[in-house]
Amino acid sequence: MDEFLQALHSLLGYGARVIEKLVIARLVETNEIPLAEARGRNLTEIVTLAGKGRNKARPTI
Repeated sequence: MDEFLQALHSLLGYGARVIEKLVIARLVETNEIPLAEARGRNLTEIVTLAGKGRNKARPTI
């Protein structure tokens, strides 16, 4: 993830931060991560949290 973000920053400069915020917003919107947990975190931290959430058993309908 760190390599991806470094490449993104190299390509887009400050625009990379905008992309990061859009990704974070999408993860919150799709309930991959609760908003309360996303606040104040960077994309790397949020992706890690979202990945841990996927490992939990989810109820089936």
